[in-house]
Amino acid sequence: MTHRPLQPDDRPVLEALLRNNPYKQIQIQLQELDPHKLVQFHTESILSQSEDPDSPIWLFERGERFGIIGCHFCETHSSFFDVPIYSIEPVVTYRLRTEEKLELFSHIGDILEARGARIVWGKCEEQEGDLASCLIQMGGAFCGTGVRLSRKISDQNRPAANPALQIRFAHPEDLPALKLLAGRNHTHSHFFRDPNLPEELKKNIFPSYLEKCYGQPHRPLLAACGENNEILGFSLLLCPARQEEKLGQTVGIVDFIVVRTDLHGQGVGSSLLAASLDLLEERGYRYVELKTMLDNFQAINFYQKQGFRLLSAEMHFSIGGILGKWM
Repeated sequence: MTHRPLQPDDRPVLEALLRNNPYKQIQIQLQELDPHKLVQFHTESILSQSEDPDSPIWLFERGERFGIIGCHFCETHSSFFDVPIYSIEPVVTYRLRTEEKLELFSHIGDILEARGARIVWGKCEEQEGDLASCLIQMGGAFCGTGVRLSRKISDQNRPAANPALQIRFAHPEDLPALKLLAGRNHTHSHFFRDPNLPEELKKNIFPSYLEKCYGQPHRPLLAACGENNEILGFSLLLCPARQEEKLGQTVGIVDFIVVRTDLHGQGVGSSLLAASLDLLEERGYRYVELKTMLDNFQAINFYQKQGFRLLSAEMHFSIGGILGKWM
């Protein structure tokens, strides 16, 4: 199998790979995306990454079969955990045979070792099961499966809000309570299952993330308040720009909803979701999507009752190294 760095002249091959990707069809149908715009958006994103020396991408070829694989230095996470972390992305290998995929991952492993990576994250669509096998053979530890769910905002099945609760934008003085709530109650994430991350830092990742997002105009933060303005839960949203141009559709994102554990089932989550949908609709979004872990049965059951449908399931792996050598 031959390989070389991805070049701008490879655009036709890249577009063909993205256009025929079977793992995107459900998302295109459920969110009514424009397939042509989606291909162009991902093509531009991948070609842009390939120009970054810290995030190289390679094109692999054998006969009529092509594959794309790259690596990306995770600057924010590396700084937070004080260890060099890379992710293997993008990975577009559905046309390759299993032994050819292994060859790709062996190549990328050599590159990452030379770069001094200590932790490498990889993920794959659950449907492309042999990719999971490749990551395991590289020494990857399985960290759980994340699922993406989506619904049309204007559908009649809207969450029922609890009138006894006040849902409002978070204030600066709310931040300490919100961070405490995030640290204690947001526990379903592949980060917490990663055996290679420092245990003492894991508990602070979401409080730190929340603080970083607070105040950004495209990251609304809603707080659910009870008596005496007590914080009972929150919803962090992501409002992407120029989506009509990029996707032919507008999709707002519920980054995560967190409710005090002792208040589950009392309408706090429903009220936050209802307010989140209202806000996204006011800002012109027609669809909403969110992520959770596959084994977070309570959350999945809740979202499905609110009209959300499954878009995809993605398996997460973490590969740890000692002194730059793969375990």
